[in-house]
Amino acid sequence: MERYTKPAEIYRTWRSANAISARVREASAGRVGQGVFSFSRAALERAPVTSLNRPIGPHRRFEVVRMHLDDLKRIKNRFGCTVNDVVLALVNRRPAQLLLSRGDHVDGLLLKAMVPVSVRDPSERQT
Repeated sequence: MERYTKPAEIYRTWRSANAISARVREASAGRVGQGVFSFSRAALERAPVTSLNRPIGPHRRFEVVRMHLDDLKRIKNRFGCTVNDVVLALVNRRPAQLLLSRGDHVDGLLLKAMVPVSVRDPSERQT
């Protein structure tokens, strides 16, 4: 917390926050509105009935998978896509495998997931 005890650091933090706020204000109202509408519509759609739609209980768990970035980059280069594309493709297979292993019917099943993906211009890297 030492950072916030120095006036110069407080000013730099405030200035940085204002710069971000200005960029948000400059965003096209149409694009923001379209995004809000799309998100709201998706939130109102009912999820298909599967074994995943159960009340959350104490036995819910998650799995972590680690991969070497070099391996992902080799795949990316082989298929001419991005590392994000490779990760999304890998993650995409697992829900179907899980549902099949639980005896769920997946023919014609449409699952949707919200996945945060950066759509920044390369000039905005690390902002």
